[in-house]
Amino acid sequence: MKKLHIKLTSTLIKSLKGLDEKDKVDFIYNTSALEGNAMTYPEVETLLDGITVGGHKLSDEQQILNQNRRLWNIFVITI
Repeated sequence: MKKLHIKLTSTLIKSLKGLDEKDKVDFIYNTSALEGNAMTYPEVETLLDGITVGGHKLSDEQQILNQNRRLWNIFVITI
């Protein structure tokens, strides 16, 4: 089981290294939408650019920002 986890993790890291900014926004938007986040793609882009978006729960905003932080941590750890 541990070997499978390590293989999946290294595969994920390799694929995330090749992400450009648009791919990162796509990834964060899609994973958040799967979790039930109501933010639209342009709203996610705006939030990731550092501008707050009104009309949504703070938990939706935090989910987007946390996913962005997680991706950043993956890049920093692997580089």
